[in-house]
Amino acid sequence: MSSPALFDGAAENLHDTPSRRERLTLGPASAIPEQSARSMANRIEDEIPGNFQIADGDSFYSTLLFLDGDIIDRTTTQFTRNGGLASLGTFPWDETDDTQTHLEADMYAPFISLANTILRCAVREGHHVHSHWISRANHYPKALDEDSSLLRPDGSCALGDQTGYYAALDILESLESDDDSGGPSSLEQVKKLEKTATLWWLRVVAPIEMKPVRDAESVRVGSAQLLRYMRLVLRNQLDRQFVFGILVCGHYMRVFFCDRSGLLTTTEWIDLHNPETFVHVILALSSIKVSKLGWDETMKLHRQSVSLPSRLQFEFSTDPCVRLADYGKSSYETQWAIFVPDEKGSQTGKWYVTVRALSLSQAEVMAGRATVVWLVKELNDDLRTVLKSAWSRAGSYFQTEKDLRGDVDLKHVVDIQISVPVGLQTIRTTKTSSAIRGKIQGYESTWKDGVGFSEKVPTGKRKAVPEDFGDMSGHRTASERNDGVASTVISRVLTRTVMRTYGWSIKFFKDRAELVTVLRDTVVAGHRELYFKRMVVHRDASTGNIMISVVGRDVTNTQGVLIDLDHAKKADERCTVNMDKLEWEDYQRWLQAKYKLLKDVHLVRKLWQRCQGDEVQTLALMEWSTSRVNAFEHWRGIDNSKWDTNSHLSQGTLPFISFEVLTSPTRPYPTKSLNFRSDIIEASPVHGAIHDLESLFWIFLYLCLTRAGPGGARRKEFYQSPVGRAPDDPVAQLHTAVWRLFENTSEGLAKNKLHLFQHPHLLKEFLIPLMDEYFAPLHQLLIDWWDLLRWSYHTYDDLEQGLIHLKLISLLSKAVEELKESRVDEWDVERNDAVREMTETELERRRVDLERYWSFPAPYDPCAAPRVALEPVSNAASPKAARGGTQIAGGSSTAAAHPESPTPRSGPARKKHRGMTDTLSGHRKGEEDNAGEESNSMSVDVIKQPVFK
Repeated sequence: MSSPALFDGAAENLHDTPSRRERLTLGPASAIPEQSARSMANRIEDEIPGNFQIADGDSFYSTLLFLDGDIIDRTTTQFTRNGGLASLGTFPWDETDDTQTHLEADMYAPFISLANTILRCAVREGHHVHSHWISRANHYPKALDEDSSLLRPDGSCALGDQTGYYAALDILESLESDDDSGGPSSLEQVKKLEKTATLWWLRVVAPIEMKPVRDAESVRVGSAQLLRYMRLVLRNQLDRQFVFGILVCGHYMRVFFCDRSGLLTTTEWIDLHNPETFVHVILALSSIKVSKLGWDETMKLHRQSVSLPSRLQFEFSTDPCVRLADYGKSSYETQWAIFVPDEKGSQTGKWYVTVRALSLSQAEVMAGRATVVWLVKELNDDLRTVLKSAWSRAGSYFQTEKDLRGDVDLKHVVDIQISVPVGLQTIRTTKTSSAIRGKIQGYESTWKDGVGFSEKVPTGKRKAVPEDFGDMSGHRTASERNDGVASTVISRVLTRTVMRTYGWSIKFFKDRAELVTVLRDTVVAGHRELYFKRMVVHRDASTGNIMISVVGRDVTNTQGVLIDLDHAKKADERCTVNMDKLEWEDYQRWLQAKYKLLKDVHLVRKLWQRCQGDEVQTLALMEWSTSRVNAFEHWRGIDNSKWDTNSHLSQGTLPFISFEVLTSPTRPYPTKSLNFRSDIIEASPVHGAIHDLESLFWIFLYLCLTRAGPGGARRKEFYQSPVGRAPDDPVAQLHTAVWRLFENTSEGLAKNKLHLFQHPHLLKEFLIPLMDEYFAPLHQLLIDWWDLLRWSYHTYDDLEQGLIHLKLISLLSKAVEELKESRVDEWDVERNDAVREMTETELERRRVDLERYWSFPAPYDPCAAPRVALEPVSNAASPKAARGGTQIAGGSSTAAAHPESPTPRSGPARKKHRGMTDTLSGHRKGEEDNAGEESNSMSVDVIKQPVFK
C-alpha cells in the first residue's frame, strides 16, 4: 500500500528525515557533534530573529558590567607599564613578522595571556578576582550530561580564584634569574601545569569565539558559533539567569549578552589596540559580583559529597569550596535548595529541596519561557510537590498560572499552591519598574544565521558612569521610541510555581483502559472545569500536559489530570441562553405539518433549542443530520458556553495543534453549506474548546502510531532506517506518516491535517493499518472521535462550544466501559508475554519512583530502578519529560536576593526562617565569615519522621 495523497506537503523533506533519525539512533559517535551543532543552530534561528537588539556601548558597559572607574584606571596604568600596550599593539599577530601563519589558532594563547595579565595587574592593585581566562580549544569542556559537551569555545572566562596563582607567578618570576640548574624552571613547570587544567561548562563565566579578520562572513559565522556556546552555558548552569559572551575578530572585540528576552550587543566594536574598554570588560567579567553575571541568589547547591541524610549542606554553586563531586551524576540528579517567596518582592517564603529534575529540555532557551521543573520537598513534609521555574511575560496584564486556576475546586486540574515572580524582570515595562537591562535603550536589529557586519568603532577614552544595577528610569518601551521601530522583544520575569500534583506523562499508560480513562478525565473534569468554572481555555494540550496521577500509593489506581497553564487564556465574554423562553408551539405545528413522518416531538424540541429558535438553521441541521447517530446531547449545562476573544495567535505544542490555529493567518476548516460559526473574527478562528479537544485526538493518534504497548516503549520500527526501502514498505510508511503528521514544518502539518479532514476515510484505510496490533481495540474509537470532531466543526456555534465536551465525554466513557467489560487488558497480561513484561516494568518503575521521593533525603541508587528505553524522537513530537519516565506537573539581582533559611540549624523543625549574609561567593574562603555572623553556607538538620524511614 503506497502513501496516499494525504501526506503531501513534505515529500522534499522525507529524504533527509529518515537519515536524520538514523544518525540519532544508529549512526557512529563521530556524527553526534555535527548533528548537535546543527540542531542547536536551528533552535537559535527559531528564537533569536525578532529578539535581537543593539545598544550603545556606554550604556551597555556601565549598566551590565559596571566597575569602579578608579580600579579600571589603576589596572590600565599597571598593564601599560608592564608592556601590555605593546602586546596589544601586535595582537593578534605582528604584521611585520612574515614568518607568522595568521591562523585562528594563533590568536588563542595571546588573547588569554593578555586577559590574565590584566588580572595580575589588578591583583597587584589590591583588587580581588574570582575568575580567570583559559583556552582549551582542542578539548571539549566537560559536562555532567554527555550531550552538553560537544562544542568547543576558543576560550573562556572561568570561575576559579587565581589570586594565589598570580602571586606565585610574581614570586617565581623574581626568583627565575637565580635558577642555574639548566633544567625547566619552576615558573615554566607551573605554567605548564596550569595548561593541563580541565574546563567544565559548570564553571564558564563567558565563552569566547575568535576569528582572524573582521569581515562580514567572520562576524556572521563567529556570532552564530558564540551563541551556541552561550546556550550551552545556560543548559549546564541551571542557576544561571543570563550569560555574556565575547566575539573577537582580528584586533576588534564585541560583547554579547543574553537573557530570556533574547540577545543584546553593542553597536560599537572595542579596538584592542586601545586598552581602556578592553581592561574594563576583562576585569568586570572576572571580578564583579557573580549575581550581576547571571547567577541566581535564590538557588543553592546541595553538596552531596559532604551532606548526610540527617544534615544537608548547601552552598552557592560559585563558592570556592564547591567541588564537582557535590553535583549529581547528571543535571537531573543534581540537587538544589530553591527559594519561593510568599509574594512578589517578599524576602520571606519557603525553601524547597529538589529530589531530582523532571524536565530540563528547555533550560537552554535564550528567548522564551525556559521552563525547568523539579520534584521537590519541604523537609519533613510527605506531600508530593513539584516546582516549576519559567520566565513568564512581565507586566500586570499577564496572569500567573495561579491567577488563571484560582482557588475554586476543579477536579482533574493541577493543584497550584502558589505562582509568584522572583526578582527583576528583564526589560522595563513601566517608567517606574526595575529590570535587569537597566537604562539600556535597545533597538531592533537583524539576525540571519548570525549578526550583520558593522564598522562602527568608538574613538577616544570612555569612562564608566556609575549606575545602580536596578535603576531602569531611562529605558523606553518599543511603543515609546522616537524611531518607531517595532520590536518583538518581550520583557520576562522568573516565575516559580509550586504544585501539589505529581504523576507521569500519558505516554506511560499501563494499559488501554488507563489511556482512555486519562483522556476522558482530562476532558470531563479537567478542560471542561477550566472552561466553564474559570472561563479559561488551555491552548497547549500535549503528551507532556496530560498526566497520569496516582491516587494514594497504589500505582494502579490513577486518574487523568490536566497540567501546565503557561499558555492558557481567560475569556472576556460569555454566551448565555435561556431555552425556556424560546417560542416553540407554532414552530412545532409547522414542522410536523411539513414532515409528516416526524413523530418524535422530543427530538424536534432539542433541534429547536439547539438552533435557538432559528428556523433556517433548524431545517439545515435536520437535513444534514438525518444519517447521524447521537449527534446531539441534552441542552442542560450549556448556558455557560463562551469563547476566548483575547488572541488570534497560534498557541500549543506544534505536532498537536489544530489546523485552524496552526496556519498564519489562521483559517477555518472548509465546511459545506452550513455557516454556524460564531468564533471567527476577521476571517480567523479564535483558539477555543474544540481546538484543544482536537489536540487530544492528535495526541491519541500519535500514541497509537508510535507506541508498542504499555509503559511508553517506542516501537522497534523507529530504530530501523527507512532509507532505501520501497514506498510500500511498512517501516517506510510508518516513518512517513509520523513525520508528515507530527514532525513536519507547521505548513506541512497544516496541509496534511486539512487533507485528513477532507478525506476522513484515510484514517481507516491508511493510518490505522500502520498501528501496532496492541491498539486494535481502540481503532473504532479513533474513527468515531475524528468523525465527531468533523461534525462539530460543521455545526460549531455558541451552543456547540458548550456541547462538544459532553459529546466527547459520552464517547470516551462508552469506550472505557467496553474495554473493562471485554477484559481485553487482563487477557493480554495473562497470555501475551511481551505485554505482561511491559506492564510489570511500568508498574515497578512507578513504585521505585514514588519510593525514591518518600525516602529522600536518604541516598538513592539509580541502578535499583528498572531500565527504561530512551526514545529517538524529535523534541517537537515528543517533548522530553523526566528521565525514567517521570513527567512534570505544570511544564540577577532579585528582590528576594537573600531569603531566610526555612529551618533552624538544630532543634525541632519549625516553620521558621533564619537570615543569611548578603555576600555571594566568588570570594576566597575565610574572608566571608565575621565573628557573630552567619556565612553563605546553609545546613539543614533533618528531623527523623516516618516519611524518611
